[in-house]
Amino acid sequence: MAESEWLRARACRLQTDCFTDHDTLNEKRLALFIRYETTHERAFYRALKELQTLRKEKRNIEIGFESQKLKQAAETRAAEAQNLRREQFEFKKIVFQTKNAAPQTQKGARDIVENSPGDQEMAA
Repeated sequence: MAESEWLRARACRLQTDCFTDHDTLNEKRLALFIRYETTHERAFYRALKELQTLRKEKRNIEIGFESQKLKQAAETRAAEAQNLRREQFEFKKIVFQTKNAAPQTQKGARDIVENSPGDQEMAA
């Protein structure tokens, strides 16, 4: 791009030189320098477009990686949340079973104590 810009500016200077020569105006040289200017201007914009395309591709690749990372992080968080809910459910289930088993155990212990032979001998 820099080279194209320098060559374009040079062609402009040479065009100006064609006009400063008061003796004669060489139309063929002027046309040649105008063609040079146009050629280098097109080369500049072609290089600029290529640079913009490369930057856009690079940005899209970076965004693609970032979106993949975000997607993976979201999936990981969802799996962790599901595991946490499963653990909470198992914990609540154990607590519920323990609470329900406790009265039966206490009732069974009372029955054993009430029906033990030692208590009947003491009562008699």
